[in-house]
Amino acid sequence: MIDPVISQLVIYPIKGCAGIYLDRSTIGMYGLKGDRDFVIVDQSGKFLTQRQFPSMACIQPKETESGLLLYAPGMDPIRLNKDIIHNGSDISVSVWGESLQGSDCGDTFADWFSTYLQFPCRLARRGKDFTRYVQSGNVTRDIQTSFSDSYPILLVSEDSLFELEKRAGMAIPIDRFRANIIIRGMQPFAEDNWEDIILASYQFKKGKPCSRCIVTTIDQSKGIRMGDEPLKTLNSFRKDSKGKVLFGVYIYPVSDQEITISRSFF
Repeated sequence: MIDPVISQLVIYPIKGCAGIYLDRSTIGMYGLKGDRDFVIVDQSGKFLTQRQFPSMACIQPKETESGLLLYAPGMDPIRLNKDIIHNGSDISVSVWGESLQGSDCGDTFADWFSTYLQFPCRLARRGKDFTRYVQSGNVTRDIQTSFSDSYPILLVSEDSLFELEKRAGMAIPIDRFRANIIIRGMQPFAEDNWEDIILASYQFKKGKPCSRCIVTTIDQSKGIRMGDEPLKTLNSFRKDSKGKVLFGVYIYPVSDQEITISRSFF
């Protein structure tokens, strides 16, 4: 077997929306640079996800020198400039019951997202004094994360996906799992047993397994739920003692670093 390599790097600038594929990235305090810096919230500040609004998958950000350019079906593109996003008023953002400091991006973006989702909402980014520490799993020191569900980085394996596809009897796009780092060239589910992780000269630690929800059943190119897979098959062989269905692992960096695709492990 060949040495495992990094096959894809992905950031999701807006939580719950489409990703941007990268050849290289900087990993810092909150994970890959630019990952989940923004979040869509309802009028009370509670975050929105594809669980309620599958069409969020079709909101596609593109990186530009000045910020982000956002696309969505039936909508005119809208530009999110860096000089705007750092000057919004403070708002309280709720993610899984945690109250976090956010910065409101203004009425223009609120109208754009509300029109597309057909639901009153607003766009927020991490506030200037944003702090959020990881609260669960195998954490040996203070680890911060942005508007992610749990940890700063999510890693999945193509080899584990191939085993899942074989059992399900169907192709399953890896983007259903919304990972940041995707690897290949190892035994299926070998990542379950990792503690210390070395990617070339870069060091990470495993936080905990990732439990899965109905987002994995949503076609990320169409924003439509496609049935019960892969949850149905995962439920048959990847359920833990608490009844959670697992695929992929959350990890966190030991230090700030640069990372590129096609870099061997170990």
